[in-house]
Amino acid sequence: MVVEKRFGVLRVIAAVLRILAWLVLIVAVVVGIVMMSSGGRGGGLEGMHGPAAGLFGGLMMIPLGILYFIMLYAWAEGIMVVLDIEENTRLTTALLQAKPEASAVVAPVVAATSAPAVVAEPVSEPAPAPPVERERPAPPPAAPPAMPPG
Repeated sequence: MVVEKRFGVLRVIAAVLRILAWLVLIVAVVVGIVMMSSGGRGGGLEGMHGPAAGLFGGLMMIPLGILYFIMLYAWAEGIMVVLDIEENTRLTTALLQAKPEASAVVAPVVAATSAPAVVAEPVSEPAPAPPVERERPAPPPAAPPAMPPG
């Protein structure tokens, strides 16, 4: 059974993000290599001139380009995962609704592969407890007689 593809705009955005990720990676690597090989000619970072500026700039450009590539590509893949989950959910629902006997086949398989089920008894109202007669505490002993003044 084939399920229609939905959310075409998100699929386009994911494709654009993948292309952009590859472009960022390629440009960052090329620019990083050019910066390292130029040796800082044509200016440099503030306070840095000469070969150190080119080497530092190139060494920073390549890892940052890789980091941006990973972030953009992961974002695109995340969109595709969510779209695939949605599509698979719709497909499963359509298959289960189309074949009523499928639920009869799925139940024993699930029961055979899962832990034993605990069947709960229906809960009924508990019977009221009989009244409990409590003994009354004995009165405190009488105070001893007072001694006569003397």
